[in-house]
Amino acid sequence: MFLTSDEQFRRQYFLSSQIPVFVLIIIFMIPQLKWNLLIQKAYSFIFFKKKYNVLAWIVNNQESHILIVIIILAGVWIYSSLCLIGLYNRLKRNRGTPAPAQKKQKFVTLTREYNKGMLNFFLSLILPLITSFSLIDYPITSLIELIIIECLIYDFFKKSSSFFPNITLLVIHNVNLFLGKTLDGDRVYCFVLGKPIKQVVGKKVEVRYLTSGEYPPDQNICIYVKKEL
Repeated sequence: MFLTSDEQFRRQYFLSSQIPVFVLIIIFMIPQLKWNLLIQKAYSFIFFKKKYNVLAWIVNNQESHILIVIIILAGVWIYSSLCLIGLYNRLKRNRGTPAPAQKKQKFVTLTREYNKGMLNFFLSLILPLITSFSLIDYPITSLIELIIIECLIYDFFKKSSSFFPNITLLVIHNVNLFLGKTLDGDRVYCFVLGKPIKQVVGKKVEVRYLTSGEYPPDQNICIYVKKEL
């Protein structure tokens, strides 16, 4: 979908889109922990009332494996949230300045295709990811499987021309993704920030491209600036 975008944008967009996966898995796993036992062991170890072989407990105890997975996913969630903030700030910053491109490049007609694949994304990706793994019985193995699948999805996402929905960006920041066409007929993806869909769908709008100095067909990602009068 974003073959012409830079690596930072792809990483921010992909990781922020996966926030629901990380959050739902964490919510599912937290109740499975025996918190009283964990607190008791930690208290006993810290205050030297009873010494434990911490390494052996981490390696052999399933409770520790679940806790490790939760900590790792929480860290990824925090990093993904930072990616979301960085992505939104980048879009907002680009939106504030009209592009120096030619009229045939910077004016885009937004089609009636927008936010495609949201439901399919939820049903075909998020639900299987949080229900198909044996997160409680084999937490470490499930985490490795999740990482492999996420890497494969990211690789496909870099090389595919299909819409890749970002539910988090839509829900938290009201950013809609439209398919548009320039006056030359080049297809572009246009982010529209904070505008009701009915006000811009099917309209000709002025846009700014994500990477300054690169225009269609070398660049296909743009940000809505204003509607043409």
